[in-house]
Amino acid sequence: MTQKLTSVDNAFFQLESHDTPMHVAGLQIFTLPTHAPADYVQNLVAHLRSPTQLSAPWNVRLRQSALGRGWRTDRDVNLDYHVRHLALPRPGGERELGALVSRLHSQRLSRHRPLWECHVIEGLERNRFAIYTKIHHA
Repeated sequence: MTQKLTSVDNAFFQLESHDTPMHVAGLQIFTLPTHAPADYVQNLVAHLRSPTQLSAPWNVRLRQSALGRGWRTDRDVNLDYHVRHLALPRPGGERELGALVSRLHSQRLSRHRPLWECHVIEGLERNRFAIYTKIHHA
């Protein structure tokens, strides 16, 4: 079933361009727990990829038809695509993290999938890792 876009959501898509992506994002930085195993971040990524059922907005994607744009439920969301595991060369500092996040943020979200991405980034100095999550403003 397709749900019609609101006029505000439609405006975000109308205004979007390669130079002006219409997504918002958050960057969270975490310190690894004391005595965390070497595969702690890898296990976290596996956990984030493990749900078998998702709800909106994580399971809806844009649908274009002759009647206009709408939201359609995607029953087969590929979490391996949406939840990505990245690593900075150790020890990654704030500058390296900023450069990576800047590159990730400049790229538009694929309109052929639900409009979000989650990047789990390891290799930060001082025993830290980050999660950068991006979702379309619509």
